[in-house]
Amino acid sequence: CTVIMGIYRGLLMSNPNMIYIEQFSGAPLFEIDVNAWLCLAFITGDAEIPSYEEMERRNAQQIIDAMSVHNVRYEIDGNYYKALCELDESHWSHNCLDPRVIAVDDDEEAFYLRVIAQNMRRANYPDDIGTYETLNAKGEALVKIETASWRHRVSLPSEGADAEWITFRDGDPTELASIHTGAKAAPLKKRWIDLDNHDYDDLLGKGPVS
Repeated sequence: CTVIMGIYRGLLMSNPNMIYIEQFSGAPLFEIDVNAWLCLAFITGDAEIPSYEEMERRNAQQIIDAMSVHNVRYEIDGNYYKALCELDESHWSHNCLDPRVIAVDDDEEAFYLRVIAQNMRRANYPDDIGTYETLNAKGEALVKIETASWRHRVSLPSEGADAEWITFRDGDPTELASIHTGAKAAPLKKRWIDLDNHDYDDLLGKGPVS
């Protein structure tokens, strides 16, 4: 979930002078950077520190919203968790590559990014991926990157010749592109396991090391 009891946007609710940097999404470095900006905004007075009661209300609303997100509800609703655990192993929800599973994974990441988008606005962060209600084009592109990265991990073959060497780094990069420029990611020059220290010297402007 995106709410830790007693914490509001990194602020200890009982003593807002104590601040934590939280991280929940599949974009950890980005989220940590945004939340560091938010911490600074609280310290400098650029972001509002609401009353304890208002913090409670906003946290409660975010939890209510999270209950509509399958993967997040699984983490916070004990009855929902129990019901899902009782599903037969043949159920579609156990297949990470089923289109319905992919859809709920997309929903989960979109929810986390909408929370980040809200924090970006509150922190006056120097970029924008939308709002808590709706992600913009950059936000939607980031959802695609994060979920593609996840699928590179869960789609690794468990048997066959490729299973002996393939890693998530060898995944198809065609779904990966910069959210700022649209530049596409390039495939690796060779299998990850076969790369050596000098395979990218031409791109880095380096000659062979003697």
